[in-house]
Amino acid sequence: MAFVRVKSKSSSKGEKTYYAYLVENRWHKRLKQPKQRVKQYLGRVYKCEKRPTDFFEFIKEGGIECIKGSYEDFVKGLVLWELFQHNIKDSEVDFAGMTVRRQKRAAVLAMNEGHLCDYTLKQLLLVRRSDDEREGYSLAKALVEAGIAVPKELFVMLYEKVRD
Repeated sequence: MAFVRVKSKSSSKGEKTYYAYLVENRWHKRLKQPKQRVKQYLGRVYKCEKRPTDFFEFIKEGGIECIKGSYEDFVKGLVLWELFQHNIKDSEVDFAGMTVRRQKRAAVLAMNEGHLCDYTLKQLLLVRRSDDEREGYSLAKALVEAGIAVPKELFVMLYEKVRD
């Protein structure tokens, strides 16, 4: 199971820059301890402050029709709402290519308790219906890892879209 790990690097001036990596833990029997293996570099981490906005007001003002659309449309609306709340340009996220960019480079947007990057965006968009009783858990996990804070009533609506 892979997850996002953030590391910091200090410049000669004492400024810290944060970078994210996709890592997985592996158990070494001989050493009797876990070791992390970096699978992929995800990009530089950009942290943003949040200014709360109501979701329904946001989609009403923006003319976004995501509630009546497909699961992908609903997720796109939620991501755009979260980006708006963090004052991030929506042009940095390409939903068709499932990429997150800033100045044409791979980027990681630190929002809430998660990180929106190429990996977490793909995980969120590729949640599909299964016969497993834990599919609601996998949807919630994908949302938290991507940094999307969803109110309870919206989560229920989104979960119903997955079930369709």
